[in-house]
Amino acid sequence: MTSKNLCVSGDLTVELVAEVREAYFAQVNPSADDLFVIAASHHNMQAAAFGWPGGFHGFRSGKDGADIVLAQMMVEDNLADRFETVFLASGDGGLAPFAASLMAKGCHVQAVSRIESVSLAMRFATERVHYLKLDHALAA
Repeated sequence: MTSKNLCVSGDLTVELVAEVREAYFAQVNPSADDLFVIAASHHNMQAAAFGWPGGFHGFRSGKDGADIVLAQMMVEDNLADRFETVFLASGDGGLAPFAASLMAKGCHVQAVSRIESVSLAMRFATERVHYLKLDHALAA
């Protein structure tokens, strides 16, 4: 599960999303069978869809819209019953209770974040945090 939080920008470009996708794949090394959920606001729809093709794309605008998409999926889609491990590509502390809920149901949850973006709450709510290694610092 990913969100625009990894890009550290509310205005995404295809290139920026593709760069973050590449860094994510290098860090986590997902298999071809893994499911991806890419969440962003409506105005970032094109950048998210073309920068991270495949998977499920969820869009919601407004404050924390992308996080709401991810939280809703964690609550409503029985992830703990369907997956042994969930990688939550966000360091946002607002998602920490949802990660902790999955862990309480027996699901392994690991966060993927930029080192400067991961909250203390997310560090404690997950088993592990993978830190993205990007070639250059992204502008906020």
